[in-house]
Amino acid sequence: MKKILCLSVCFLSVQAFALDHNCIPHIEQLEREFKNCTVEYGDNASTADMNNASYNAAECAVNIAHKLFDTYYASTADDTKKQFDALVRQIYSYSHNLVQESDYAREHHIGTIHNQMAEELIKELTKSYLVELKSECEDATDYKPPRRR
Repeated sequence: MKKILCLSVCFLSVQAFALDHNCIPHIEQLEREFKNCTVEYGDNASTADMNNASYNAAECAVNIAHKLFDTYYASTADDTKKQFDALVRQIYSYSHNLVQESDYAREHHIGTIHNQMAEELIKELTKSYLVELKSECEDATDYKPPRRR
C-alpha cells in the first residue's frame, strides 16, 4: 500500500511539474482557438442571423474558458464553471436590459440585437482568464526556488 501511495505522489508531482513548465504552449494554442471565436454573417444577414452569429462566437469563448478551467482550475473546475456560466447568463440579461428595456426602446421596438454587446463582454471575460493564466505560467517558468544552505 505504501508503494502505491508513494508512486501516486511521485506521478502527481511529475505531472504538476510538467504542467507548470509546459503551460505556455497550451495557453498559446487556446489563444489561437480564441481568435477563431468571431462573428461571421453575410452582407444580407437577417436579425436572427446576426443574433445567432453572436451567440456562436460567445459560445466559442465559453468553451475556451471551460477548457482553461478543466486544466488550470482542476481542483475547483466544477464550481468555477458554474460561477462563470452564471456570470455569462447575467451578461446576457444585462445587455438585453440595457438595449431593450428603456422606455424609448420599448415604445419604438428597437434594440433586438443585444447579443453583440454580450458577445463582446463574454469574450473580454475569457480573454482576461487567458491573460492571467499566461502571466502565471510565465511566472512559474521563471521561478527559481531559493537555495537551501
